[in-house]
Amino acid sequence: MAVCVPPLTKCYSSEERREMFKNKDDWWTSDRYAFNLAMMVTAILIVVIIVQSLKYIASTKRVMAMMRRSGSGGGGSLQASVVSAINRIAASARALHYHRFRIRNFYFPHTFPMILLSAIFIGTTVWAFTIFPYYRPGIQFGPGPLAIRTGWMTLGLIPPVFSMGSRINPISFITGISHERLIDYHQYGAIIILFLSLVHTIPFIVEPLQQGYEMGGGIELGRFLLQKYYDGTVPFWNGIPPLVALVWIIVSSMKIFRNMMSYEFFVCQHIVTTFFFLVWMFIHTDVTYPQTWQYLFVTVGVMAWSWFGKILVTFWANEFSYYNAQVATYSGEIIRIRIVTPLRWKAAQCIYIRFLTISPLESHPFTITSIPSNDVHSTSNVLQLILRGKSGITRKLNDKAKGGVASIPVLIDGPYGGIPRPLNGFSHVLLLSGGTGVTSNISVLLTLLNQMERSETLVEQIDFVWVVREMHSLEWFNDTFKALSTYSSFGNVNLVIHVTGQNELDEKSSSSGLAYDEKLYNFVKGRPNVKRIVRDSATQAQGRHLAVVVCGPGGLFNFDTMNECAAIEFQMAIGNQALPNQMFVHSESFEW
Repeated sequence: MAVCVPPLTKCYSSEERREMFKNKDDWWTSDRYAFNLAMMVTAILIVVIIVQSLKYIASTKRVMAMMRRSGSGGGGSLQASVVSAINRIAASARALHYHRFRIRNFYFPHTFPMILLSAIFIGTTVWAFTIFPYYRPGIQFGPGPLAIRTGWMTLGLIPPVFSMGSRINPISFITGISHERLIDYHQYGAIIILFLSLVHTIPFIVEPLQQGYEMGGGIELGRFLLQKYYDGTVPFWNGIPPLVALVWIIVSSMKIFRNMMSYEFFVCQHIVTTFFFLVWMFIHTDVTYPQTWQYLFVTVGVMAWSWFGKILVTFWANEFSYYNAQVATYSGEIIRIRIVTPLRWKAAQCIYIRFLTISPLESHPFTITSIPSNDVHSTSNVLQLILRGKSGITRKLNDKAKGGVASIPVLIDGPYGGIPRPLNGFSHVLLLSGGTGVTSNISVLLTLLNQMERSETLVEQIDFVWVVREMHSLEWFNDTFKALSTYSSFGNVNLVIHVTGQNELDEKSSSSGLAYDEKLYNFVKGRPNVKRIVRDSATQAQGRHLAVVVCGPGGLFNFDTMNECAAIEFQMAIGNQALPNQMFVHSESFEW
């Protein structure tokens, strides 16, 4: 990419330039920046795999029971001390995963991901700017070291960042971390790539302008050399399209812009723009650095893994056919979908559904509210979904159901996500739900009660708190709660309903005439103080194990819950004996 402009600049051969800049961060050995960055990411993944394996072992019911005995003094003093030290370290780590900051309506990532992402950003920035020189003496020597090394760093980050954006990806496969928990790394990793890309671009502009001043021609000569550099260097101009595409990918992914789009439009434009970016990166890097394609081929492999993986999962989930979804409506624009399937799933997992007669090219995520049959060989598991008919596909479904269409052919992709560790090893469980967030926690409640009935769990107490605006929302799961009330273990469940609508508690029946049993529900008027609820549960679980699962609209409801849990974890880490021995918190949001 060296450009000679006789008689203003002397022309040098590639061999002469290589000898002149030997051991001066020359571009012939600069691929080490991408390789070293890729090795750093690999090292982080190895540590994550080890930690995830230890967490899996520690989460088994037998190990948790042993830790509980040790924590209460049931084991030897040395064993109890070791367990206590491990619990305190783990509590500090969990607190960083739960806690997050916000400025007005902007919510930062959880603190631990933010620390890790900040470390990667600061590390790559320091690495890029502490090596000299930044520029070559002129355009006849090609782009400066700062431009080249940041370009290679960008390539080193593209494969893992692309990987974490797909629901089926190698990182989730080897670590067991579901894709939705990797989304912060995907989004903010893309911002780091954009920053490095801008640093990569700017020296191409600065170098010829700087050379013009040094040659005494001022800004006019600098502009002339810049034009010559642009005309004579193909990667100069063909790097602009992928940079523009990257800017749009990041800007359109911001919440303020996502809220302006429908889910369907966002997904379609995101896929198209990402594909355009990747294809043009092949064009951009082919001119002088064909060896860079190895990182792009890895990225293509990651995308192929995702695409073909989704196809295989879809074929497997649908048994190479399709299902007929039964659709019904409730008051308040609520839709219920039921699908009979041999598929099995876990509590709080979601599936992606493709409605073949409505939007066959689109796939939409929904949380499963039911649990599969206790018979592991059953082929008639009822997969139930509850969703609100707001706009897009849900509005179309609502219109279809109201128009008398009760059955729609669908393809299922999944299940995905869910709670990363079993809850049956905890003695006290708090389930907090806001509005339609109950769709996640109802399946958790069903699972735990079934386990309690079969004596397959250590759970002793369940607090189920649901915040609704209107009484008729209870219609969604009124029959479910009535059925659960016949369980012998239901006496261990505290079912609390917070009704926020004015005068709603004055009417004890819904518009459909269903009566709600006050002996079954504990009604409370007004919004709950989730911090106090969490703190009370932590106090009740003193000396035992507490699990908290929260699912809400993603604003202050989840934020306050998670930050209060983080505060409790920090107190546990410093040895507060009035709190649980161990705590686990899981957050779900029904926003996209």
